[in-house]
Formats: sequence, C-alpha cells, structure tokens
Amino acid sequence: MPCLVWGLVAHAEWTEVSGAPGLRKYVDLSSAQRVGSVVRIRELIDFNTAQPFSGERVTSIRWINEYHCEHRQTRVVSYEAFDEPMGQGIAKVAGAEVVDWAAVPEGSLSSKVWSVLCHA
Repeated sequence: MPCLVWGLVAHAEWTEVSGAPGLRKYVDLSSAQRVGSVVRIRELIDFNTAQPFSGERVTSIRWINEYHCEHRQTRVVSYEAFDEPMGQGIAKVAGAEVVDWAAVPEGSLSSKVWSVLCHA
C-alpha cells in the first residue's frame, strides 16, 4: 500500500505527550504548522500489543491531525496504521479523508496534545 500520509518520516522526532494502559501517544513538534487558531501536526500512537483497526491488527498508527485552539476541537486529516511499533513495517490501513471537527474531551489523550499546541 502506498504511503499516503508521510513524506520524510525517517526525520520525525517523536516526543511522548501522554499515555494510557497499553499505549503511548507521541507528536512530532517539528511538523506543527499553525494558521490562525488551527494547528496541524503529526501524531503517533504506539500500542503495547497489536490492536484491531479497520479489520486489521496493527501495532502503531500515525496521523496528521488538526487542533482548533479557540474552539477546543480536533479532526483527523489522514492516517496510516502499521504492523510494527513506532510507525514502522507495513502500512496495513491508510486513509486521507478529512473528518468533521469534534470536541476535545477533558482528560483525554487528545486534550494533552491540545494543551501542548494551544498553550505553548
């Protein structure tokens, strides 16, 4: 499957921003692009064990997400899900359809990213 999301992934500098039982969430702060109140950034979730995702078993997912700082919202721009940790291996699932804005729930993994991006 072709790479829909990443160009120079080998140069991503992943910074851990949060975790939960069984997973860790990272961002590539060098990829952050701000236009007005909206910040676009690369993110990665790394699972301790393979998880089901769109009919496949994956160990990590890389996203490009947008965060609306003023309205405390987020949306997915594109994603790739991989069979190995840290966005490595074979891309098992990929998509590049921008979804609708959704609220960033307090205490969620996304709220930690929103705080890093919008209160920096």
